[in-house]
Amino acid sequence: MAFSGQALVRGMANRCARCGARGIFRSYYRLYPNCRACGMRFERESGEWTGALMIIIAFTEILFALWFGIGLWVTWPDVPWVLLLVGGIALNILVPVLFYPWSQSVWIGLHYSFVPLDAAEEADAIAALAADDDPEAGTGRAGS
Repeated sequence: MAFSGQALVRGMANRCARCGARGIFRSYYRLYPNCRACGMRFERESGEWTGALMIIIAFTEILFALWFGIGLWVTWPDVPWVLLLVGGIALNILVPVLFYPWSQSVWIGLHYSFVPLDAAEEADAIAALAADDDPEAGTGRAGS
């Protein structure tokens, strides 16, 4: 299967990887189970969010390496170790908390880029759209 960059870009923009619809999050940390526009299920398999965790860990550690490396380079030889330490700790706490929802949507886009929906998932998406509008279940086109 060929890589679909469009799905990844949609994920990076917090949109549905399949159709590009906005509003895939019910609240800051809670995704709807399905896209309200196309019906795609976001948690496609058990353990789905392991990929999102890996994305946020990598993103955090890259930012930490930049913080530490640039901090050393700019202040050498009189390095403010306490500032680098406090800033690094703050970065490693705040970035995962603030950007985890983004990592989920990026993972959805990355997963869909390499593994498009199979026939059963397509049928589930159609069934989700055909279901009664139930805002609590997150299926259908709530608010339509």
